[in-house]
Amino acid sequence: MKKIFYILTVAIVLLIGCVGTAYAEFAERPVGLVVMDYDSNVDTALYKQSIYAPVRWAYHFPYYKIHDDEQLTQNISKVLGAKKVKVTPQLMKQLAEQNKMDVLVVAKIYEINEELVPSIGIHNWDGPNMLTRVTCWADLYCYRLDKDKLLTKRLRERFLSEGGYEKPQDTLKWQLSKLVNTMEGRPIIGGDN
Repeated sequence: MKKIFYILTVAIVLLIGCVGTAYAEFAERPVGLVVMDYDSNVDTALYKQSIYAPVRWAYHFPYYKIHDDEQLTQNISKVLGAKKVKVTPQLMKQLAEQNKMDVLVVAKIYEINEELVPSIGIHNWDGPNMLTRVTCWADLYCYRLDKDKLLTKRLRERFLSEGGYEKPQDTLKWQLSKLVNTMEGRPIIGGDN
């Protein structure tokens, strides 16, 4: 009886091992993500939550692979970092082909800041209230090689917020999300659209 049980166990293990495993082949299309920080305020948390996340939502695994390495950043910054450069579809096509990217997302961040300022005016009868001045200045570019389509967003936001509910990181995140989702023809999510 033990021999029959042993033979059956070995046979089942061999049959399970012989069954082929199916692997789906997806062509991972490269997506270049470049952040040009002129303010020196982009830290790891801001990058992951407000820049990388919206790009990852639109260009996700297994169809896309996001490249954000230093070599790509240097190649793009040499061209787009020059003074008075006009960003055109032809220029972005040239950069995408040189770096072998199907999609190229560039964020040039000039200023991203929040600071407390005292309120002045008729609403401070109970003492001076503190307001938050939110500043978010950036140029956002999204180029897709196969469609030869360039979308740009010139983000210039400066406003006062009571209680500090508005964050410049959220403004940047939702505007970048809107840009990449518009490029892909998807519904706009989050923010105030």
